[in-house]
Amino acid sequence: PRLPWIAHHNNHSCSAQPHRCCCIITNARMQSVRSKEGVAVLVEQPVPIPADHELLLRVRACDVSAATAAVQINAQLGGDAKDSAVGLAVSGVIEQLGAQVDPRLWPIGAEVTGLLPADSACSGLAEFCAVPCYCVVRKPNDVPHRLCAAALVGGLRAYSALHYQYRVAAGDLVLLCGGNAGWVQVMAQLASGWGAKVVAVGRTISEASQLRDLSCLHTVIDLSDQRKDFAQCVREVSAGLGVDCIVDGFSDHAYLSTASTALSKADFIDSLAFNGKWITTNPNLHLDAQDSRRLWMRNASVCFLNEHAWNLSGAQQGRYLHCLQDFVQKLADKKVVLNNIQRLSLAKFCAGERSDLPSVVDL
Repeated sequence: PRLPWIAHHNNHSCSAQPHRCCCIITNARMQSVRSKEGVAVLVEQPVPIPADHELLLRVRACDVSAATAAVQINAQLGGDAKDSAVGLAVSGVIEQLGAQVDPRLWPIGAEVTGLLPADSACSGLAEFCAVPCYCVVRKPNDVPHRLCAAALVGGLRAYSALHYQYRVAAGDLVLLCGGNAGWVQVMAQLASGWGAKVVAVGRTISEASQLRDLSCLHTVIDLSDQRKDFAQCVREVSAGLGVDCIVDGFSDHAYLSTASTALSKADFIDSLAFNGKWITTNPNLHLDAQDSRRLWMRNASVCFLNEHAWNLSGAQQGRYLHCLQDFVQKLADKKVVLNNIQRLSLAKFCAGERSDLPSVVDL
């Protein structure tokens, strides 16, 4: 049911002029989550007014697995650390158009999904958010909002790392370090579909057991098994040659807080094959001279992975939209499936309820 302070025409028809819209929101308030000095706080704010090239979305689902990414990037860009937006991956319904948005391409009531720019003033974890029309794509009607929101970061991360940075080919051996996170499940299915053999790393027995349930995985390395070190396990699964690509997302969470599961830079580098590539989400990675020599001996390289960088520059906007459109179509075709999505409310998220599993806030 729609809130009483939103006026709608019955037929949702749009005028031929781009600046007209059939949904007008005035003097309205909404609930939104903001980061106040690092703490998620539920506040009441005015509903944002879309700028010329923006859409006003009624948010139906927002991914919270990496909700603090906006806070970290905003701080890196010199933003206000005392008040930052929270949540970037959203799925929702268009409620209002900016003055320069073509209603023939973006009709009122259309369902869309995408990532808010990392420096956005609007939180994705809100009842409404304003998002540039060139940051979203149309969502197939048969794909649930919560699935789009939960899988979107993983899909974009897979296209960024494996398609553009590594250029994965059939037969390549790819190692995913991120436990049972949603992006690992998504990337494993995409990499397997592109012909690669995928190996995943679990930090505990239960996590490794959950990963083994994914049929697309070649094998699983259990870090809790201390009988073998990490490099030895990698050599066993790669016939002593090493892996072609490592995607390291351990910095997303406190996975390696205990000595029994700690992985060093040497562990990652020594696991690489000739001409291998280590792709990491760790923005604070420091390589010393010894690390560089290890990479040089393998003709290997290191890349940094930040899927939110796509929207910080318009240089690759076409590729970004192509990635999103291709990925949501794979969701519609059920080539990518994400199970065990945890559903939270805004209040529970602000209360600190979290999960390592894919998590979304339903609104």
